[in-house]
Amino acid sequence: MGDGIVWFVLSCKRQMKKIAFLVVLLCIPFLLAGVSRMGNKGGGGISIALYAGGELERDVAEALVELPGAFSFYICETAEEVKHDVETGKAECGYVFPADLREKLHKGKYRRSIDMWSSPATVLDSMAEEVVFSVLMETYGPEILDDYAREKSWDEERIQELFQKYVTNGSTFSFRYESEGSKEAEENSLSMTFPARGIGAVFLFITGIFAVSSMAEDEKKGLFLCIPYGKKWWYTFLGTMAPVALGAVSVLISLYLTGAALTGVSGFVKETGAMAVYTAAIAAFACLLKRLAGRGEILAGTVPFFMIGSLALCPVFIDAGAWIPQLGLLGRAFLPYYYLSFFMP
Repeated sequence: MGDGIVWFVLSCKRQMKKIAFLVVLLCIPFLLAGVSRMGNKGGGGISIALYAGGELERDVAEALVELPGAFSFYICETAEEVKHDVETGKAECGYVFPADLREKLHKGKYRRSIDMWSSPATVLDSMAEEVVFSVLMETYGPEILDDYAREKSWDEERIQELFQKYVTNGSTFSFRYESEGSKEAEENSLSMTFPARGIGAVFLFITGIFAVSSMAEDEKKGLFLCIPYGKKWWYTFLGTMAPVALGAVSVLISLYLTGAALTGVSGFVKETGAMAVYTAAIAAFACLLKRLAGRGEILAGTVPFFMIGSLALCPVFIDAGAWIPQLGLLGRAFLPYYYLSFFMP
């Protein structure tokens, strides 16, 4: 055990002598602070552009603008402005409600009744679409009911009362998630998490894979020749954990600087405990990956897959699994998912 501690300390010292790694560690607090500041500045959420050409269309657009949640809807002056904002990246996607939308809906022409623009890189267009059409249905629904009730000679007033009841009690259009404080809430929004914590978690995960790929190259050079075969895995684990542990300290400091960390003594214990377990889990996963891949080049080649997968499928910026359960299941293949889920309500 004593030899293992010495090996770990020496591995840490070795990492600290690498100027590039040291610069990254020093930059992490500033990087995550900047990400957190941008998140707070853009607190309105993911931008969605709208253009309304008529009265019904303006009612829908205004209802979307007032809607709380992860999406931030705003109204443009022209349809061309919507297209321009999407093309320049100001908006994730955009919807153009033509002036004859009511007429098209009355005639049953639902297909292509609304023009949509979306960025090729976005994965949120289908989610935004659900929100847009749920609000459209809430706004236009009473007119459909009036026509249908009149045709069937039903009590129009009673039908409208029932419509308002079921459209607002959460049984028709809603998404259920738990908010902070472990209280249940219902909103038309995505479940969000702290970007600083998420990016820090992905950074540590990738650091572990890079570290074990470096260990594989060191093994090829004969670094482990003097180590008994039975202890080789243990020393590889400690050598891999050294840079991850240094990065974990940097990330933990960053979380407190950005205000993303839990407060109080119990919060500190939870933060440090979760970080320690996550650090060890990354090292163990990286060592297992080394046994499967073997060569350092192959291990380094897996970095883009694990980085993109973690950012896209884990709750780094959004919890997409709250909308599409299949994405949540895929996210469980990446270690950051478990660390971030530990802090989510």
